[in-house]
Amino acid sequence: MTNSARPDLQNPLGKLLSVCLCALSLGVTASAADVSSQPLAWIHFSRDDKDISLFNGYPMYFVSGGGLEINLDVDPDPEHSLAFMWLCKENPGRGSSRSMKVLVNGNEKILTHAAVGDKEGAFFWDVVPVTAFGINKREKGNYHIVANRNPEGNHSSVVLQGIRLITDEKQLETLALPATTRKARFITPGPLGKDEQLARKVDRHAARKRIHRNWVGEKKLSKKAIQEDEFLSAAQKFADTAIMHGRDEYGPENSALFVQHLNRETLKAPGTLGWLKPAQGGPNHPVILSRFERSQNLLRFLASMSLFTGDARYAEAVMDSMICMFEDYIYPRSGLLAFGNHMSIDLVEGQAYSDGRGSEQFELQETFPFYEFFHDVSPGKTSRFIKGIWETYIRDWHSMRYNRHANFNTRVDIETVWNRPLREVADLPEFTQGGELSFIALAYDLAYSGFTLGCLEDDLKPRTWANRILEVVAAKSDPKTGIWPMMLYPPPFYRRGLETYVEAYPDSKANEARVIISSWINSVPIHALGVLGTIEQAKKHGRYEEIRKVHEAVDQWILNYMQAAYDPRAHHLRSILLDGQDVTDLVFTEEATLHGWGAQPGGSFRHRPVTPTFFAAVAQGFRLCTSPGSRTRYWKLLRNLYRGAGLGDIGENSKAIPTFNYEAKNGAEDGYVFALSEIYRVTRNPETLKFMEHLGREIIRRRQDSGSGLFVVEADRKQNFPALKEFKQSPHEGITVKDMMREKFGSNQLDYDRPKVVPLNITEPLALLAIYGCRTGEFEKIPSWVSIGMAHHAVMREQEIWFDRSKMESYYKNRKDYIKARGFVVNEDWFPEK
Repeated sequence: MTNSARPDLQNPLGKLLSVCLCALSLGVTASAADVSSQPLAWIHFSRDDKDISLFNGYPMYFVSGGGLEINLDVDPDPEHSLAFMWLCKENPGRGSSRSMKVLVNGNEKILTHAAVGDKEGAFFWDVVPVTAFGINKREKGNYHIVANRNPEGNHSSVVLQGIRLITDEKQLETLALPATTRKARFITPGPLGKDEQLARKVDRHAARKRIHRNWVGEKKLSKKAIQEDEFLSAAQKFADTAIMHGRDEYGPENSALFVQHLNRETLKAPGTLGWLKPAQGGPNHPVILSRFERSQNLLRFLASMSLFTGDARYAEAVMDSMICMFEDYIYPRSGLLAFGNHMSIDLVEGQAYSDGRGSEQFELQETFPFYEFFHDVSPGKTSRFIKGIWETYIRDWHSMRYNRHANFNTRVDIETVWNRPLREVADLPEFTQGGELSFIALAYDLAYSGFTLGCLEDDLKPRTWANRILEVVAAKSDPKTGIWPMMLYPPPFYRRGLETYVEAYPDSKANEARVIISSWINSVPIHALGVLGTIEQAKKHGRYEEIRKVHEAVDQWILNYMQAAYDPRAHHLRSILLDGQDVTDLVFTEEATLHGWGAQPGGSFRHRPVTPTFFAAVAQGFRLCTSPGSRTRYWKLLRNLYRGAGLGDIGENSKAIPTFNYEAKNGAEDGYVFALSEIYRVTRNPETLKFMEHLGREIIRRRQDSGSGLFVVEADRKQNFPALKEFKQSPHEGITVKDMMREKFGSNQLDYDRPKVVPLNITEPLALLAIYGCRTGEFEKIPSWVSIGMAHHAVMREQEIWFDRSKMESYYKNRKDYIKARGFVVNEDWFPEK
């Protein structure tokens, strides 16, 4: 027990209580020792309770639905007060306040508090004297507390973390209580039973058996055999560093999760300031990041390493990380895992944090998780996770309407998810409803998850719904071009200045669904790879006939988009509308300018370069294509792409002998290797394999760090492509990595040309295994690059200087106003140990 008001920062509840203290502003000057430091009775909700929600990892209870019933076994006394720990964050969708009806020993009181914005503390104690519930004399018995949502008015449900029975507010200063309950009986919904607690665990023995059966090669290669292959040995060097140095070693209890970045010299993960303010329950210190959704390429690579080498260490590391997510970072009500665009995990505290929005928002974006391996680790939890994704996202099962943001704490009944009436794809709405933003990438993530689950569990229903959402997207394609939209349903009004295009092109029907412009162009191949990943699953599991019709529409989408956007002579991509109109040269004015995409008055969009990801997507489309006519179009397109990039000529048709350019300067790109591996799987042409090997050697030579085996971007690579033709909007647009390293760091000038802090979730190692798999003919072991959109190299100032104390002190000094405004206080534990 501690009587100190200082929080135990290794105890998440203690840190949360310290936040409540700050928010309450008690102004207490007397010592907590003047009264008993412990409350008379208390309950703080935990993961061992039923129907718990999580907010930034803290167990909370939504006072709604079936309500809350608790007995505090203390004789009632008018000197007592009940203290409720509230979370009162703004909830724009449900009104500006939270309210609950509380009955204590049969007497009712309504408790209401207005929502707070981002500048205020979201947690606080609400102290209510028991006399407010008619308790005016001492008596034998207990406190019987029943709380329900207040049905009157436009109120949101109250979110509570705990209740304390106190005689003095100083008892709220006792942070690290010896137990989650004292003299409290949680009646409704109550604690988990023994079987329910066991069900939270993964059967590790059964998981290991499945992993060894499905993900570890039968023949274990010798060290000599691995070293004799330049690509497999380079891949192993990266893999060994990842599993030995890339896993959590930063908190009091090390998890099995992978860090997001490593310093290639120290082989330690750098820290960074979190997004969520301490007053809102965020960490009050720099965090060591883990982003599970941004580990999917790494996980696929490691699993394939075990398949190729027969060395189980890599697959078991993947298994351990997934077990950790399933056991420690799962949302009990929905079955969702703590990942997505607005969620990260701090390995210092072992806590999942949101980015401080109104609620914990779940957002899949071009993620396409490694579901096959998930399922071998825990079939039940994977099934529940995927069903949770669908149930929390889909708002109308006929039209497939969804919003890009879902709620982690939605209650999901897994028995009813797929049991909806299925009608013909017709009578679809033109626009979305309310504030929904149905960006199209989510439809492809939903399809991939549902079809994969249906294949793994031999269940037609999820496959049918996965096919359904792709049919709806296809129905929303442009009737003339067959190009698929960028949103499923646009808003019924113009956002982001898109009326600019309507005025310039009256027949365009331009809206947010019907523009593929500027930076959005780079999303097209990522979307295509996601949909092709679903088609790959169908073929692999013998379910292709179910999806054949959609596949034909996918081919037309990819080929017709490239026909409209790609200029083979200039080897660049135009900004277009869905009907194929070229809008690249439209000059924006003060009166007519888009809001976003880098648009500014006086400027017009640049043509976009053809990224290597386009090569990978088009080549995969070619390999999977079953139509002779479409396959011929794919080949012609691939030929133009390779010639346009200066990489040579793949030949007039798939039987021709290619002539590649071994002097090409910019060929060390994994996307080019992926594309060649797709072509080789069809043609088996030795010249294609030979050039693939050449590019692989260039990747190793130019990017692989000789010491650590990690991959780092070249100094002469250009970053941040300029958006406009006429002028730059930032001095960092279009400059090399070397120049950025010099310019971006200001007074914290660096004396080296390439980043020392590098990501683990990159795709160069996947490319090396693609080459090895083509060499050996083990195509089925080649890892998928369906998550290629989550991989990128970047230069991050704070993390790059993390291990240089003098530079970090200067950095914090330069940002002192920002740090203060966020509620942080720099102290000694903000710096890494020497």
